[in-house]
Parts: sequence; C-alpha cells; structure tokens
Amino acid sequence: MILPDQTIIRRLLYLAVLVLISFPLVTSGDDQQNDADDEEKVIFINDDENVFGVDSKNQLNVGSAGKLPVWDPFGYVMYCPCMGRFGNQAEQFLGSIAFAKALNRTLVVPPWRTYKNVPYDEFFKYEELQKAHKVILMEEFMEYLAPSHWQPGQRLGYCWLPRNSDQKCQMKKGSPFGPFWDAFNIDFDELVSYHVSSYVSGSEKDFSAFHEEWNSQFPVSEHPVFAFKGAPASFPVHPENRKYHQYMKWSDSIMSEVNAHIQQLFHGESFVGIHLRNGMDWDRACNHAEGRHNLMASPQCLERGQLLTRGMCYPTTPSILETTKAVVMKIQAKHVS
Repeated sequence: MILPDQTIIRRLLYLAVLVLISFPLVTSGDDQQNDADDEEKVIFINDDENVFGVDSKNQLNVGSAGKLPVWDPFGYVMYCPCMGRFGNQAEQFLGSIAFAKALNRTLVVPPWRTYKNVPYDEFFKYEELQKAHKVILMEEFMEYLAPSHWQPGQRLGYCWLPRNSDQKCQMKKGSPFGPFWDAFNIDFDELVSYHVSSYVSGSEKDFSAFHEEWNSQFPVSEHPVFAFKGAPASFPVHPENRKYHQYMKWSDSIMSEVNAHIQQLFHGESFVGIHLRNGMDWDRACNHAEGRHNLMASPQCLERGQLLTRGMCYPTTPSILETTKAVVMKIQAKHVS
C-alpha cells in the first residue's frame, strides 16, 4: 500500500528519533559535562502535527505541535482569583489585564475558581484574549516556563499590606487561596509586602507613571514574576478598563450549549430573559444603597455624578412587571424566562 506523503515523513521522523535514542548525543568540548551542558543536549524535531524530543536523559518526549512559549524578559503577572464568585472574578480580571499592560508584563491567565480550578479557555476563547495583551495560560506557564525560569526556591509571593502594619503576608491561608495554589503545586519561598497601589486606569499617561513607580521598587531583574495573593485590580472595575471585555468571547462549547437550550425552550421564537437577584441577602445589602455613588458593580448602571437609590438596587414587584412588559411589547417576544 502506498502511504500518503505526510505519513511517510512522520514515520521517518519517528525513525530518526529512535536512532538518536540508540546512540549517545555528541557534543563539543571535554567529556566531563556539567548540568548546564546536559540541558543543551535537548533536541526537538517538529512537523505540522507533532513535536518529537530527546531530553538530557535520552528519553523520548512526544507532545502536541505548536509554538512553544518563550520567556518574556519584561516579566509576568500571576494572581489568585480568590475574591467572590464568577462575576467578581471577571471584573477583576479586566483590571488585571490593565495592570499587566501598564507594566508591559505578560499576564499569566488564571483559571476561574469555583469549587475547583476551571481553565480560562473552558469558558472563553483564549485566541481572542491574545488580541488584548501578552498572555499565557497558567497551565502552560507552569508546564513550559516554570521548570526553567521559576523553580522552587525562587518563588516569591506578594501581598498588599498597610504601611507599618503588624500583619504578615499569608498567600495560602484558608480557602480558596490554599487549594488554588496547591492545584499547581506552588509553594512560596519568600513573602513580599508592597504598599504602592496596584489599581490602574486605562490612560497611557497613567500607564507611564504607574510603570515607573512599580519598576523602581520591584525591578524585573530581581522580581521577574509577580505572584499576587489576589487580583491586582479594583472591584468594581474602573470604567476605563471595561474595554477589555470585548476580548472575552464565550467558547464554542459554551455557545453550543446555550444555543441548544434556546432552541429547546423557545423553538427559535423571540424571548426576554431576566436575571433577578432578589434573595434575602441582596435585600439586606440594598439597605446600604441609598445616596451612594457605588455599591458593588453599580457604576456600570449610573451616569457620572448620579447617586443610587434603594429602588435601583432592589426594584419593587410592580416596577419589575412594568419594565418587563415594555420590553416584551417592544420586541414582540413570545417567551419570558
């Protein structure tokens, strides 16, 4: 049987790798080699689909093809998304993009934290996020870069603490902090407290001053990886940083599930979907809304200078019904969900 050209090439590559395994790797210089020389013996052969490699122990590694990540000399930003549930994490994620961009560091994109770590690209399209700034998935950072550039013994944890505070930085105390880092087998060898603000707006002028302040205190040569206890971003998100939301597009698997539900429930007919947060906890929270400029994520609903009312925070039943009816009539919806 005649094999396709690509199949022949792949089999020849496999054969070449097996030959390399059978014979010692040849290097120049003296026979006595140190550890650094051993690391230089790694050989990789790439084709369109696979990566074949022989490491310093003459062991065959076969993995998925693709451009392997390269170390960013400008450094990295890593953090635990440990404040609140998904909505809070998403808001702080936008601010974290701005933080990394202001410092010209690569953002190590964390998994979403539920009762477990959920990889970013399970919910959203990673390729779309790459249009916003330099990013790398945390799973890839730990697999490809950490073993050589952020090894145990070099891992610093960073906590914001008030000046002259007696508190100590505790990166992994409690849940979800401990379980989040443990999922990546990360322990911290030294803890660093900082006092400079980590919240940045989206203007280039602010970026310049922000970069200078951080880099003077924590130069990348001594602090290549910022691993923060929590997100280096405010909640709610700064209005200037909402623009990064455009790069968060739902993954194909999420959209397939959504469209299947819509078709099953509404059969292609128009509908209005409502999300009401009207539990007892929210009722009590809204007692503190009257007259404030913001409460949690309320700035997204307010014009500049506008103050909150309790009715905005916790609408009455007649108000909800009236607003819903107006929208239903406007779009001639057949369903309300």
